[in-house]
Amino acid sequence: MAAPHVYFSRQMLKAKYKDPKTNEYRDYEHSRATGKDGKPLLMYRILLPSANHRKLQFPKDVNGIDVNSRKAYIQVPRDAVHDTKIAQKKVMYMDCETSTWTVYFESQRLRDADGHPIFTPDGKNQFDKPIPVKLNRKQMAEIFDTKLIREKKKVVTVEKDVKKTTQKEKTNEINLNTEHKHEKSSNSDLER
Repeated sequence: MAAPHVYFSRQMLKAKYKDPKTNEYRDYEHSRATGKDGKPLLMYRILLPSANHRKLQFPKDVNGIDVNSRKAYIQVPRDAVHDTKIAQKKVMYMDCETSTWTVYFESQRLRDADGHPIFTPDGKNQFDKPIPVKLNRKQMAEIFDTKLIREKKKVVTVEKDVKKTTQKEKTNEINLNTEHKHEKSSNSDLER
């Protein structure tokens, strides 16, 4: 039996951060976990589909922040992500039934009632901090639901086919009508 897995495509980024010492972007390494070679694990940042393209919706967090309107992502070790034979797709295998993933949400600048940014006393911008959410394997499968995407594509293609056939039928009807008019006019000419 195949291991439980999740397919995704364009949502994957190599997680990077700006090193304050060198001012260069470096690959994100896990803070505690190490690989077989003893080095810290390199991570991928996988963006979740937007709220319109997933079944699972997140509730507001304890601060009242609507996290469904934010970019959401999970961080996964690079070793856990593999290429597939499906065009431009990646696959992430989920180890066991009890595995959990932490979903992080993008912070936004705090604003006052008039929409102006709020600054700290030293002049820096203030940002809100949405609380991360833990998801189990079943919830992750609902987020990366490929069946939902396939159903939407089928509906779209069916509608396109219907439009094409109706356009063909209209042109055929127009051709028949013009032929029918020509026949009537030729018959009336013969009668005279």
